[in-house]
Amino acid sequence: MLFNIRSLLFFLFFVSGFCGLLYQIIWLRIAFASFGVISPILSIVISVFMLGLSLGSWVGGKWISYLKDKINLSAIIFYGLAEIVIGLGAFIVPHLFTLGAALLLPLGEINSFQYLLFSALVLGISIFPFCFAMGVTYPFMMDFVQELKWEERTSFSYLYLANGIGAMFGTILAALFLVEKLGLSNTLSLGAFGNFSIALICLFKGFSSKQLPSVGKHIPPSRVSAVESWLLNKESRAYLVLFVTGLTSLAMEVTWIRGFTPVLKTTIYTFAAILAVYLFSILLGSQWYRRDLVTKKISQL
Repeated sequence: MLFNIRSLLFFLFFVSGFCGLLYQIIWLRIAFASFGVISPILSIVISVFMLGLSLGSWVGGKWISYLKDKINLSAIIFYGLAEIVIGLGAFIVPHLFTLGAALLLPLGEINSFQYLLFSALVLGISIFPFCFAMGVTYPFMMDFVQELKWEERTSFSYLYLANGIGAMFGTILAALFLVEKLGLSNTLSLGAFGNFSIALICLFKGFSSKQLPSVGKHIPPSRVSAVESWLLNKESRAYLVLFVTGLTSLAMEVTWIRGFTPVLKTTIYTFAAILAVYLFSILLGSQWYRRDLVTKKISQL
């Protein structure tokens, strides 16, 4: 039973990651067509995408317990609703880009300050709500994992691994195969189909199963390393480390894209190639972390 649930959640996060990065690739192509093939557009799309993920994850973690207590529903139902919102973005964002591009025509050249400022606002308003919905999926599903009483330290990396694998395949297939065979509109429809399908699975699972109690599982102090203790003793230290890590990694990604574009002759394929390698490297680190946890657990038996 547990194995089946684990396999189901792996599948859900795989498809969710696949669709999320598929959208990022397609939205970037549409943004280039609407606002110009310039580096600031690339930076804005990546920045808003990551901002939505981070704020969504933070807000979702703050509010999921309140939502469950208020409505008395399992967290997987809220996860399904978030996936529906993400799927709607496949149809809404292109129309918002088209409308925004029309409104920006009187502002002059694409490298003017006014044009860049307002195009950033249009891009941000268009994709942020759906990136925010992508962000809430992690805390929503992690709360459902707590309902299942899984080992919390390994379950996050398990879901992260599934999401990362899906994201990597979504990046590669969207850039190299799906757009060429299906076109932009049909590729977005395929992504929406994936989101709506896993939403239906989650809603069926949530409404057909008896709600499980939410049980938090704390890590014994003896299992916390010295580095973890140093970070946890002052919360701001952990936030600072994570902020600097995110800042430098995304800055390097944008820099690599600008550096390799003259070599590969196209921004889209350069972006997809670097993003795929970026995701693959993150997956290796996640798998290394999971293996290290298993090794420590066995040594403590």
